[in-house]
Amino acid sequence: MVVRLATPGQVIQVNPGDTIRVQVAFTYQGPAWRETLYSALYINTPIPHNEISGGAGALGWDIPKCDTPVSITNLYVDVPVPNRPGETVGIYAKLGNILSSYYDSVIQILGVAAPIVTTFRITSYTKV
Repeated sequence: MVVRLATPGQVIQVNPGDTIRVQVAFTYQGPAWRETLYSALYINTPIPHNEISGGAGALGWDIPKCDTPVSITNLYVDVPVPNRPGETVGIYAKLGNILSSYYDSVIQILGVAAPIVTTFRITSYTKV
């Protein structure tokens, strides 16, 4: 496994089939809370966050009760890199429907497309 750490806004290069771990941080105060962290790759278009098929991940997290503001820094979600070589895309994350963060054009998908096999069939068989 190759780990490439990037600071927010930095472009990273990945290949189809790689996994991007998106880690988030925020300050929280309130009751115990279970929420889903969601992240996805998107194409930079006029439509905000036009997600790429096969490039999203979600993971549920338990956030403990915090009577005073606490920095939460250990939440993450893994996002698979789909087979879209040659594209540079954005990435965003959201916690439930209330918090979100995104960066345009920070994931550069390298590599070549996976081979395409068509008309696969048995051509003969015999006892040997």
